Amino acid sequence: MNMRHLLVSVSLAVTIVPPAQADEVTDQIERGLEAYRKQDPQGAIRALESAANLLRQSRADALKALLPSPPPGWTADPAETTTLAAAMLGGGTSASRTYHNGIQQVQIQITSDNPML
Repeated sequence: MNMRHLLVSVSLAVTIVPPAQADEVTDQIERGLEAYRKQDPQGAIRALESAANLLRQSRADALKALLPSPPPGWTADPAETTTLAAAMLGGGTSASRTYHNGIQQVQIQITSDNPML
């Protein structure tokens, strides 16, 4: 698989949001809009940040699914995900997994949604 094909695959996989997740996101957005209309900015912020966090986690899970299984003779730690709001280092979403073979160790990390990259 060449790099161009990998990048296209990553781009397509990251745009998928599971339907159940989308319903939770929509609910939070509607709560935020309702709070805004009631002139409750704090409630609106909480609801909209919750929606944004759900979207970030969904994207992180999609990235995690792209991490390969360990090659023969290797083991792998469970995949980990990280999501950061834009206020923290520009924000972003990442998934990583560490692979082991005796004393050898390799970590693969996929990062997206960070304007600093």
